[in-house]
Amino acid sequence: MILMGESSLICNMAKQASRDREIDYSQIGRPQYREQTPADLQELLQAYLRSYQSIRYFRFRDPIAIREWQFKKIRHLVTHAFAKVPLYREKYAAAGLHPGDLRTWRDFELLPFVTKDELIAAWPNAIIAQGYTTEFTTRSSGSSGKFVTVAVDKQAVITDTLMGCRQIEAQSGGTVSSSDSSLLIYTCPWWFTSIGGLYPTIFISSGHQVEDAAAAVRALRPAVLSLYPSYLQRLAPQLQDIQRVGGKLVIVHSEQSTRTDREELSAVLRVLVLDEYSSEELTRIALECPKRRYHLEEDSCYLEIIDHQTGLSSKPGDVGEVVGTNLLNMATPLIRYKQGDLSSFPTHQEPCSCGSSFRQLSGIEGRVADCLVTPSGKLIPSGSLMDAAYRWFLDLSIPVHGIQYEIVQIKSGKVHVNLVSPYLRDSEQRESIRSTIQQQLQEIFNNECDIDVGYVDSIPARAGKHRPIRRE
Repeated sequence: MILMGESSLICNMAKQASRDREIDYSQIGRPQYREQTPADLQELLQAYLRSYQSIRYFRFRDPIAIREWQFKKIRHLVTHAFAKVPLYREKYAAAGLHPGDLRTWRDFELLPFVTKDELIAAWPNAIIAQGYTTEFTTRSSGSSGKFVTVAVDKQAVITDTLMGCRQIEAQSGGTVSSSDSSLLIYTCPWWFTSIGGLYPTIFISSGHQVEDAAAAVRALRPAVLSLYPSYLQRLAPQLQDIQRVGGKLVIVHSEQSTRTDREELSAVLRVLVLDEYSSEELTRIALECPKRRYHLEEDSCYLEIIDHQTGLSSKPGDVGEVVGTNLLNMATPLIRYKQGDLSSFPTHQEPCSCGSSFRQLSGIEGRVADCLVTPSGKLIPSGSLMDAAYRWFLDLSIPVHGIQYEIVQIKSGKVHVNLVSPYLRDSEQRESIRSTIQQQLQEIFNNECDIDVGYVDSIPARAGKHRPIRRE
């Protein structure tokens, strides 16, 4: 999640630095934004000294105590939203609800959901809490086709920064220290670049060429690399020496990736490649631990999984829609916000040897909008299709790094699969692969859709996040 002043929302990309001269990697592609003031830095450092240890150990607290803390936080947030945010006051009043009615979790589940369209329509006057400004804002990437802008209060920015320190400690299994640096390859930089010199973060733009990004990693020797999984796929072949130049952990985020993808990249780079499930609206939602289990970030976001049709809580093991409540942001409260993603809770919440007592997710199944839909209305999660695509490499002997694919539903009963595979020259083999993929996908779609599998020279470039599976 990227937080910054309003002026930084449009990133002015720097021109590519000449490879014939020394590059100041910290300035590559850096957009213009309000510089941190001495008061900002002092406030962050004081918060770190005062609060970091309690934030650091929150994930080891007793689950019952965590749940009690969450409910107290949510009650305060709902009261605040009802009093100071027109959108919530109108929604709750229309439903006959008052903050004083919120006494149990069951009462909380009666609160109406908030949607992306409502946030867009309410911005800014009906969604920013009285007394807050747009000094700090965040904007979604628009991967669903719609951009959402929300205001964020300064204390939320500071707390979120401290939780980022906890994140790299937890995901690295304690191998990354406060003196180690992180390199963020992304669209825009994080608001703070360090905490009084601790946890230093350097930013370069994801619009920059991977050759220069690889050179930056070797020159800067960051312990942590944080970036899109699609960018890492292009960067990884040039960074097989990342461990020798100080690399300890790679965090991917903002796009869907499979566990198999991350395990393969871990093998190539010889360091852990782990997922961060987050959004601009809800901040960090869940993190993949070194044991490759997703743990919720229970003190930044309270998560529910609901049945897409009934709106009621899904049973453990059943895939449903992610609904989140941001526990940090008071400027634009996000209460029971429909994130638009699909996930599930495991049937049994078994203890994890990483030590975290935070609840676990079974995995991220993709976006509701990216589900393909059979004519009978059955949802086919993109995560299931990504897993199926991986079987092509295992079952059909297609070179893993020698193929690109996209699966696109163009209408109710029609699905196109486009394959790019320069290493498959034999026409008989290509036809066999085409037939096998068609048969496999017909089973997934219950024989309700026409499956057209074709070979193309390239996958057309698209703006925004990489989405190999989508509904158009």
